[in-house]
Formats: sequence, C-alpha cells, structure tokens
Amino acid sequence: MLKLTDRTVVLNLIVIALALLVCSDSWAIDPEGCQVCHRYRGLGRLDDTGKKLNLYYVDPAYYDHSLGPHARLLCTDCHDRSEVQVVPHKKTRPVDCTQSCHMETPGNLEVHFAHNRIEQMLNNSVHTLDILNESNQLLGPPLSDNQSRCLLCHDEPTFRLHGKNWAKNEAPVGRCNVCHDESLPVDTRFYYWHVHARSMPANSNQEITRMCAACHSNQKIKQKYDLPDSTATYLASFHGKGMLLGDKSVAGCVDCHVGQMENVHQILSPTKPESSTNSQNISDTCRSPNCHPRAGEKVGSAAIHLDLSTSRGIEYFIATIFVIMIIMTFGPSAMLMIMDMLQIVLGRQDPSDQKNHHLAVELMKDPRARKLLRRFTPFQRVQHWALVITFSILVITGYSLKFADRPIAVWFVELLGSLSAVRILHRVSGALLLIGFSFHMVIYIGSYILAQKKSTGKSYLWIILTLPMLFSPRDFMQMGHQIIYLLCLTKTRPKWGRFSLEEKFEYFGVLWGTILLGVTGLIMWDDSFTSRYLPGRVLTVSYLIHSFESYLALLHVGIVHLAGVLLSPAAFPCSPAMFSGNTPIEELAESHPAMLEDVKKQLQEENPQKYSYLDKLHGENDSHAKPSLWHTVRVRLHALLVLLIVAWATYMAVMYLFRSVFKPLEIPQQYHARQGQLSADSLKQDMTDNIGDAARAPMNHYHGVDRWFEPDPFNGCTSTGCHSAMPHNKIAAVRSFDNFHTTFISCHLCHEYAADSKSPVMWYSTATGKNTDTPSILKLIYYFETSKDEIRSNPEKAHGLIVGMLDEAIQVSGGDELLEYLLLQIETSQPDSPVWRHAIAQLNEETNRRARGEYGAKLIPVMKLKAGMDMKNYYKDRGQQLANLAKQYHNAESGSKRENEIYLQIHSSVQSKPHKCLTCHSKDANLVDYETLGYSPKRINSLKNSPLAGQIQQIQEGKEFHVYTHKGVDQ
Repeated sequence: MLKLTDRTVVLNLIVIALALLVCSDSWAIDPEGCQVCHRYRGLGRLDDTGKKLNLYYVDPAYYDHSLGPHARLLCTDCHDRSEVQVVPHKKTRPVDCTQSCHMETPGNLEVHFAHNRIEQMLNNSVHTLDILNESNQLLGPPLSDNQSRCLLCHDEPTFRLHGKNWAKNEAPVGRCNVCHDESLPVDTRFYYWHVHARSMPANSNQEITRMCAACHSNQKIKQKYDLPDSTATYLASFHGKGMLLGDKSVAGCVDCHVGQMENVHQILSPTKPESSTNSQNISDTCRSPNCHPRAGEKVGSAAIHLDLSTSRGIEYFIATIFVIMIIMTFGPSAMLMIMDMLQIVLGRQDPSDQKNHHLAVELMKDPRARKLLRRFTPFQRVQHWALVITFSILVITGYSLKFADRPIAVWFVELLGSLSAVRILHRVSGALLLIGFSFHMVIYIGSYILAQKKSTGKSYLWIILTLPMLFSPRDFMQMGHQIIYLLCLTKTRPKWGRFSLEEKFEYFGVLWGTILLGVTGLIMWDDSFTSRYLPGRVLTVSYLIHSFESYLALLHVGIVHLAGVLLSPAAFPCSPAMFSGNTPIEELAESHPAMLEDVKKQLQEENPQKYSYLDKLHGENDSHAKPSLWHTVRVRLHALLVLLIVAWATYMAVMYLFRSVFKPLEIPQQYHARQGQLSADSLKQDMTDNIGDAARAPMNHYHGVDRWFEPDPFNGCTSTGCHSAMPHNKIAAVRSFDNFHTTFISCHLCHEYAADSKSPVMWYSTATGKNTDTPSILKLIYYFETSKDEIRSNPEKAHGLIVGMLDEAIQVSGGDELLEYLLLQIETSQPDSPVWRHAIAQLNEETNRRARGEYGAKLIPVMKLKAGMDMKNYYKDRGQQLANLAKQYHNAESGSKRENEIYLQIHSSVQSKPHKCLTCHSKDANLVDYETLGYSPKRINSLKNSPLAGQIQQIQEGKEFHVYTHKGVDQ
C-alpha cells in the first residue's frame, strides 16, 4: 500500500500531475510561445520600401476559446519550423494549404489530414487554378506567386462565434459538459464546435457575397472573361435584398451554384449539363427542400441575375415603357407645379383674383354657402385617410425592401423586429388597400349611380359618363388655357370648378395604380402557387411592373400631391380640406372660381333677394385681398423654396429612373470593400478611418485581424500628418516589437522629458484627451488578485464593485462579447450562488487575457507646466497646438529659416535619444510608477522582469534568441 509519507512516491505523483497539466494546457493555449508577442494588437511594421504595412497580430481568443477548425494546430504545423523558431524570424515562405498535416489528439493519436483533394475539385470546376492565377494577377495581385490560391476566398477564423449569440452558442457546450466534462478526457468545447462547424455553412451569405464580389464585381476580371456583375444583380434581386436586410433563410450564392450534396469547390459553368444552374436543372435547384419545394416546374425561368441595361428582353421592353410613361405623366405634373410656383415668385395674378377672393370671403360667412362649398363629405374624408394610412405603410415597407442597401431600411427592419414582420405588414396593408378600393368602386360609386338614377331618371350610361371625377372636353380646353397662362401668354387663369383636371388625373392614377399593384402583388404573394400554372418569368415581370408603378405612385404623391396640399403657399402648413372638408379661401379663389360662381348662382336661385348683394362685389375694398409687403415677400420666398424642392426632387427621381434601367448595376458601397493592403500613407491620414476591420486575408494577413490599431486623435505626432503611427527604430525587428506599444503608450513617454515627481507617468483618455483614472480592466485584475478574501466573505459588496468595473471595461472596449455575456450572468444571478461563483471565476480568468492594452487610455509623461496650465487638458491643448504648428510647417517654404524655426519649436521638448526598453522593464525601473498607475502586483512583477525586454536588447546587439515553450526547451 502506498504511503503518502514516502517522499519518492509523492515526488513522482507531483511530476506526473505536472506533466498531465502541461499536456492538457498545451491544447488550450499556445504551446510554442508565439502568442507571447503575436497576441498584441498593432504588432507589425512597414516593409523595407516604407509603403506596405505588414501586420503580425493574431487574436488569442481564437485559440483560447477554440473558435475555429485550426485552433488545435501548432503555428509550425503551417509555418516551417526552421523559419520561425528564432526571433527575429527568418524570411518565411508562404503557407501551402494543400500540405499534409499531422495532428496529435489528447490521446496521443496521430491524425493525417490534407486539403489536396480540393485542388483536383477546383480543376474540374469553373474556378480552375489557371483562372484563379490569372484572377489573382488582375486583382493586384494580393497573393505572391507561390502562395496558395485558396487564400483568394478563405480567411481565418472561418467559424466565428458572434458576440450577440455567445450565450446561445455556449449553452450546448455547457449541456455536454454536465456529463462529459469529467467522464471524457477531451476538450468538449473544441470537439462540439469542430463537428457543429463542419455541419454548418462556413460563412454567412453576406460574407460569401463579399467574397464573390472581390472577383465578380472587379472591372478587369469582368472584361477578361466577359462576365456580368453577378454580385450586383444578385443584390438587386429579391433574394439579395432579403439577405441585405438580415434574412438568413434566403438563397445565397452557394445555395444556387452548388448542386445538392456537392462540394462548394465544385461550382460548374451553367453551360455544363450537370451544373445546378443549367437551364435543365435550375427548376430543381429552386425547388430544393430548403427553398421553394412547392413551386411549379417552370419556376426556374424567373430571373435572378437581371440587369435591365443589358437584358434586351421583355423585361427591358417593359422597363422602357414605364420610363416613357413616368416621364409623360409625372413630368408634366411636376412641370406644371414648378411653373405655378414661378407665377407666385414673379408676382403674377389674375385680375379677377381680388373679386373671387372677396366672393369667397362673403360666401364663407353664410352657413348655407359654407355647406355647398365643402368639397369633401365626411365619408369621402374617411376613405381618404384610410388610403393615406395604407399607402404610407406600403411605401415605407415596400421601399425598405427596394432600397435594402440603405442604412435607414436596415434600421426600419430592426425596428419592426424582422424582415418577415415587414413583409407581413406590407401584404396586410396591400390587402386592406384592395378591400378599400373594392368598397369604393362597388359600394360608394355604385350607390351614387343608383341615387342619381332614382333622382334624375336618366340612363345609367349618362350618369356614368357625367360622374364628377370623369374627364370632359371642357377640362382639356381649360388645361390648354392653364398652360397658356403659365407661359405668360394670357393674364387670366382657367375657371376650374369643384375638381380640376389635375385632381381628376390623380384620382384615376390611384385607381389605375391600385389595380396594377394589386394584381402584381397577388401574383408575387404566393409565388409557389403562381409558378404551378404560369412561367417563373411572370414573377420577374410582375416584380418589375410592381416596382415601377409604385415608383410612379410615389413620385406623384410624394412630390406633386404633397407639394400642392402641404407646401404650397395657399395651403401651408396643411390644407384643412381633408380634416374639415373646407378648402382655404385663397385656394378657392385661385383654383376653383367656377365653383364659387356655381354656389353663388344656386343661392340666388333659392333666395334672389337675400343674395342679390353678391353681384355688387368687386374686391377693391377687400382688406384681406390686399396683403402687406411682408406677406408678399414671405409668400414669394415660400414659393421659390417649393419650386427649388420640386425641381431638385424631380431631377433626382428621373436620374435614378434612368440609372436603374439604362446603366449597368453596381454593388452597394459596403460590398466594394474587402479592404486591400494597408499602405504607409494611410497611417498619416485621419486615424479614425483605420480602427475598424483590418484588411481581410489574403489582402493583408491570414489570421482574423480586426481593430489592429487604436488611434489617438490628441497625439500631435501622428494626427498632424508628420509621423506615421509606426515606430521608426532603425532595426526592423525592433520596430515590430515596439509597435504593439502604440495601443497603450503615447509617443511622448519615450521621446519627451517628463517632470520630476513621485508619479512621472499618468493615464490619459484617447477619447477626450484628458487625464483619466486607471483603466477598468486593470482595476478588475487588481481587485481579483488582491481581494480574494473579500470576494469570498462579502459577495454582496464584491458584486457591486465587479459589476461597476466590468460595465466600464465593456464600454471602453466598444462592446466585448464575452465580457457582456459574463456581465449578464453576474447581474442576473444571486451573489454567492453557484452560477455567480462560476461567472466570477470565468471573469477572473478572462481579465488577464484582455490585458493587452486596449484600454481606451494611454500612458503619457507628466510634463512641467507653465503657470496657469492644467495637466487635465495639457495633451488635448498640446495636440491642437502641434496641429497648428504642423500646418505652418507644411506651408512654409522648403529649406527656409521659418521652416527650421517651426521644426525646432515643435521638437523643443523631444529627447535626442528615446528611452530604452529596460527603462521600464527592469527591476530598477523608475520611469513608470506601476503601483500608482493601478497595476496589480503580479502584473508589475511580470513587467519588471519581462524576458522580452532583454531579448530585444539581444536583437539590437545583432543576436538571435529562441522563444521559451511549455515543453521547457528553447526551440
């Protein structure tokens, strides 16, 4: 029996335990020590030409949390060991993605794996290696000659865990670990995600579309292979718009171009009989179980990649007809509105306007006359408001789909919750509009005809032909008179009655548009049902008609009608006609004088004696008809503004119409840009442009790089355009190491003299330029390290402190998904509960992984201040001062005395030689008071005993050094 007092046995057990610990840890962390350097954002340097930026940062979260299929690989499984085992690295060869990999599992079982089969698949596809090679050349080339062409499409990490779904994605792992965490000697998270990731698409449809756009929207590649812009036409399609608005169920590029059960690398040309997009197979592709399983056999004829400018088919013919129709209908209406406003600007008036105005004023005083002058009955107003509401909803929801690439469309969809909700709202509103239309035509118009038949006894044909909203020969004669007046060829306007020709035209536009939009909308509503009986091309034609007719309706209502009832001087700010039924006096006098005469005549017929005074009105003494000078000026300016608005809106609308039909489609701006290589010049520009996603692999770096650099707008060295953000040590390898300090150390710390004080260095905020407290993530590290007893004995107090610091850390980080997940767990659990304890333990582990300098703050020296200066704003003010001096320096004559004076003034406090690394990273370092700055004891010890600092010194002395690994040897 073993005795625990046996020193030999105990030592052996300790050795075995340590060996197991190292073995298990080596799978969860970087066993070769590469992340000692590569975990820091900003690690990189400009190449020898000074034009290209090389980034060497590798996100450690990818390996810490097994976020992708390569998380188990050693760096030297891809990179040649002999080239990277010493620092500074030798010149490395590009990675060959088709090489055979030898992976060891935790059970010491070697697994052989390779991608070489994919090379053969590509050579049998439309994307042969020859085509990929030539495309690479046409693209720049982003890849060197011996780099794997796989990188044209693939980046890393492939299978990302998105922050918004962290809790959802981690939940299955937690359920597995309930049983298997102890019973299986494996990393459950890795194996779950490895299997799960292989069963799911590698990238979202949006990411795949961006990837395809790199070539299929490239002008040189399109010309070389005589290709249309397939990405642009897809994004303009029903599927593409749905994808832009976040619908994950719509078909993407892969869904159509990869056959059922086929590999994504085996995309074939549509001319191949076995291609999924071949004319004989496309219907079956559309009718796959995941897309339109109930669709008819002819659904494949519906156009997905339709570019009207090049189609020259029935679709192009229909679009051209609508362009002509829109110009012939909307154009004259807009021109009449512009010319009408021009009359007001010029001060032209019909001589009879004063008399008509006086008559309108007098008639509106009489109750009987007011009733006769009411142009819209209560029931008509109800119908109008029902039309306003349904039309407005249809416009908002429909144009959110039509202009899916615009941010406001995405905002609206997110506001309603989902694209499905928008579609339902659009269809319900359309159905209500059709119900209202049917009610108007059958009930309202029908009852009017029956009432007229009963009261007059005239024939139904006569009644229908004399309906108030029908056109008459007199209307067209008056319109001719109106045009002559607007052209200043006559002094008098036409005498319109209750409804003008323009109003009748708008009424019939609503009837025509409702029928056309309703029929095409119903055809598209259930596309599966439609395609059983009609060709799929009918869906495309219906979509075009629906889109163009809705555009015509929007132009008339949004520009002409609203300008007339909301913006025109006679009605501004809104005509009360649709609220009370009463038309404004000025509008009655100018636009409906015949109606005034008709009401006057009817009143005199009913009571000649009472209303005889109306014949004596002339308008000369009408005080209301003689406006003040200020009123005249205001009205003219108002009319001029309306004129400009209508003219601008008309121009923009017509230009968009022509571009959408006669100009080739272009992809939305956000899809242009999988960024290319970052250049040295970009570092001298506004650094706020460079804090988003870094250049996507392979354009810059294979490893998933984002937020590679955090700008400092108050750093006058970089923000003035004088210096790049990259350190400029003469030794290239040292530049790479120095550069990862740019995230959390200001240039001034190494290059300027600091004041003599107990704390010569402070934190300052890169958001405000003012000095600030210790970054929250460092506070958390300090608290966890020094307050273990308090967390255990007083969880209520610890809960409040931790939540406050964690919330601050998340805000500074811009939204760290894992920290947000842990904050949610901590906030929603009872302090000292098992869930709370587990979340606190996770947070304690994660905080140290996030101590890489992304603090929203930088270390900067405390400077000697002149009288009256405030250290809180010193660097904010100094940044502005340097910016002004830099502008003078750039404008000064080259080589002049003035240029030299400004140069010396800018660099008056700069040291001739900057501080060396050991000034901060040695046991005797005194430049930085780490304790005052808020670093934890362990962190201080690691910073003051950093092996890297000494190793960089070796580089400066021309020596190489090896990175220490977990295996305990230098490799």
